[in-house]
Amino acid sequence: MPIAPRTVFEDWIKNFEPEPAREHWLVTAIMKWAYKDASKAKRLGYPRAHSTPDQFRDYEFNAAYLYFINLKISGVDLSVFDGKEVLDVGCGRGGKTIYIAQNTKLKSIHGFDVPAVFKPEDAERYAKAKGVSNCTFSLGYGEDMKFADNSFDLVVSDDVIEHVDDPERVFQEVYRVLRPAGLAIMKFPSYKMVTGHHYDGVLNLPGLQYLLPYSTWAAGLNYLLSRPEFAGQYDALPRAVSTKYHPNITPILNGIDFKGAKQAIAKTDFEVIQLSMFPYFINLARHSETLLRKSALFVYNKVLPVLGLQELVSTQIVFVGRKPN
Repeated sequence: MPIAPRTVFEDWIKNFEPEPAREHWLVTAIMKWAYKDASKAKRLGYPRAHSTPDQFRDYEFNAAYLYFINLKISGVDLSVFDGKEVLDVGCGRGGKTIYIAQNTKLKSIHGFDVPAVFKPEDAERYAKAKGVSNCTFSLGYGEDMKFADNSFDLVVSDDVIEHVDDPERVFQEVYRVLRPAGLAIMKFPSYKMVTGHHYDGVLNLPGLQYLLPYSTWAAGLNYLLSRPEFAGQYDALPRAVSTKYHPNITPILNGIDFKGAKQAIAKTDFEVIQLSMFPYFINLARHSETLLRKSALFVYNKVLPVLGLQELVSTQIVFVGRKPN
C-alpha cells in the first residue's frame, strides 16, 4: 500500500508497529537540551495525532502561502494556473488545495489522497465554508490514478514524492493523465538534505539522519516517552524499514534523493524544463541582489557541487516538466 503522504496521523500510524524503546545516551542528551522548556521545544508546530481533521486542514490552509513563495523562488509564476484544469497529487487533508483554488485563476482543481488519511466529503465541506466551488476531491493512489489519459492541463504535487511506495510509477502516472503540452510542477525533499529526515514534529534540527540511524533515533525517542518530562510531548515513532532507496528509514518515507528522482523522471517522456534544488538558506534567496546573496549563491551553485555537498545544504527538489504535443 502506498505510504500516506503526510506526517503522523492517528488513523494510519496504528498500522505501523512502533520501534522498540531503547535508551540512547545521545538521543537523551539532545532531547533534554531541546526540551528544557517544553513550551519552546525545538520542533515544528505540526498538528498532533489527536488533532481533528479540520485542525489539519486549517494548518495546511494557513501555511499554503509558503507554497506560493517557494514556487516564485523556483521561477514558477502563478499565472501558470490561469484557466487550467489542475490535479493535486497527494492533497493531504485538502487545505492547501482549497487555498490554491481560492488564490489563483484556475478553472478547477481536483485533489486526492489515500483512504487512510483522507475523507473527500470533509474537504469539500471545508471548501464550501471557504466559499470555494471549483474544488473537488476523491480517494486514490499516486501509483494508480483513477483518471483517463490526457485529463488535466496541470499536475501539482507538494512534499509527496518522498512518501510514496514507487516514485517511478507516480511520475509515469502524472505523465499519463496530463494533456499534450500540459505541465507537471512537483516539489519534494531528498532524504540527503539536512531537513529531509522528517523528525520535525519531534525535533526540528538539521542533519539528524547523519548523526544516528533512524532506528536508533526512533528507539531512543520512544524510550523517552516513558519518562514524565517527555510523556505526551510527541507521538511514538514507527519501526524502521528498508526501501529501494535507503536501508534504515521511517516507513512514512522512501528515502529518495536527487539522483533517484532524476533516474525516475528519465524513464518518462517528459520534456524537462527544470530539475534543480534550492538552498537551505531559503530566506537569503528572497533578498535583493546583494553582495551577500550573490556570494552565497556562487558558493552554492559553483563550489558545493564540486565538493559533493550541494544536495546536503538544499531544502527541496523542484521538477517542472512538459508533456510533448
